[in-house]
Amino acid sequence: MEEKWLEYLQQLHAYVHKQEQRLQQCESLIQQLQSDLLSLKKQPLTIEKIDYHIDQLKVETLEGTLNIGLNPLNEAADIEDFEVTNRKLHVQPNEYVHPTIEQDIHEEVLIYLENEGAAKIHELEEQYHIQLNKHYRELMIDDIRKQLEPRIPYYFSQMQKNPSLMNNPELLHRTIVEKMKQDIIQAFIAFIEHFPKQ
Repeated sequence: MEEKWLEYLQQLHAYVHKQEQRLQQCESLIQQLQSDLLSLKKQPLTIEKIDYHIDQLKVETLEGTLNIGLNPLNEAADIEDFEVTNRKLHVQPNEYVHPTIEQDIHEEVLIYLENEGAAKIHELEEQYHIQLNKHYRELMIDDIRKQLEPRIPYYFSQMQKNPSLMNNPELLHRTIVEKMKQDIIQAFIAFIEHFPKQ
């Protein structure tokens, strides 16, 4: 009987010793982790390149602003003042732009958008084999309408690099109008290409 008790006590002692070693290992690991955490907190955070895969996104609701050609990262160097407040874009060109020419361009492009915008959207729908409802067509036209006026100073800023255009108001007018019409069509195409397929 004593042998069984002695054997049991030896097993119990071995088990307690083994648990003591594991506890020491755990404490050592916790200290190492705390040390690593402190060193990580002291190092500056560096984020590597992140690749987004837009084609994998599912769009259920479309809201916001559709940008028609302005890429601030590449083109902002040519703009003296560029700011966004209350969802409106304000662009100040390097030189003064005559308000009458601005107004004439705005009116002509607005007339183009109102009179030919819907027909162009229908044409693109057929080309891309997609059917948009009336709400989306109106949304596209309305969104572009809101962006027309700020685009004019932007294009004046771009045209300042070309003195022959700046010295010929009629040619300048026609050039900006054509560029804005191309922007409108490209915006329609971008919208349709990214429209969720059912």
